[in-house]
Amino acid sequence: MGPSESRMTNPFWNRDERRVRAFWRIFAQLSLRILFLIGLVQLLRSSAVALGVSSGEAQGWRSFLREFHPELPTSSALVQGVEMVASIASAVVATRWLDRRPFASLGFSVRRSAWWHDLAFGFGAGLVAIASIVGCEMALGRVHLGGGANPFASPYPLIAWLVFGLVGCVFNGVEEEISDGRAYLIRNAAEGLAGGRVSPQVALIIALLIGSTLFGLAHFPGGGASLALGTGVVGVMFGLSYVLTGEIAIAIGLHTAWNFAQINLVNLSEDPARPIPTVLTLSATNSPVDIERSGSILVGIFIGVILTLAWVSVTRGSLRLPVERFGASSPRREPTR
Repeated sequence: MGPSESRMTNPFWNRDERRVRAFWRIFAQLSLRILFLIGLVQLLRSSAVALGVSSGEAQGWRSFLREFHPELPTSSALVQGVEMVASIASAVVATRWLDRRPFASLGFSVRRSAWWHDLAFGFGAGLVAIASIVGCEMALGRVHLGGGANPFASPYPLIAWLVFGLVGCVFNGVEEEISDGRAYLIRNAAEGLAGGRVSPQVALIIALLIGSTLFGLAHFPGGGASLALGTGVVGVMFGLSYVLTGEIAIAIGLHTAWNFAQINLVNLSEDPARPIPTVLTLSATNSPVDIERSGSILVGIFIGVILTLAWVSVTRGSLRLPVERFGASSPRREPTR
């Protein structure tokens, strides 16, 4: 039996690599994430009821977590923190027992100073991208400064909202860049797709597009097709830095700043049920502005992509897809029988 025939024998198990096939690894990691999240919320719910700080009657896990003084700046950080723990735990288990490689292989080379430089760059680039969107909206006359609610109309100081808002956005950035169509999915999908007529480079690009599509679809329930499309395109910007470097730092920085700027610095992403004080208040000239559905988002994405390409070119010396960073980790091949 030849090697190609051997590989097709079992749709669940890759005999050459002696591990579960890529599709099932991705499916298992997402399933583990949900299970960990359910377990964490149930543990918190039981503890809160036992301590008498919650009735435990809130429907939905987000509603339950925000039951703890939702007017506090810490509310969102608590929700995002629980999601991040579930995401990291599922990825650690999946990489160790299914992928058979270390968690750091997903792009968390945190012991290298260059990783933190990438993170700082990503955060700065994200702020510039949002600033370009705001500038575009103002130039088009869609928004103007002032005229809205007092950004400091809260019993808690603005600095508290900024600090805990940033913490929550970091948690969200780490969580989604691991599990929502980026690090784990792209690495495993690229491995599974490569081979035969599909080169490693093409497999990596396809994996990026698949991840970005799923990232957009994950936002469909909350905002429909227009939000899903806009978020999916933003996902391409986040994922591009990952496939160009093999590290997730730039994507986390971009993602964190993208959310933090529009939620805590300017009110571009405002929840009417839970208004958040911001540094600047923008008022819409006509209808409220949602940047994920606005054409101006393309300006921000363009700026983010150009800055990312420039950074990678300078720090890596060239623009190329490091396919060797996305190959199977130490596959243990069996002799052909």
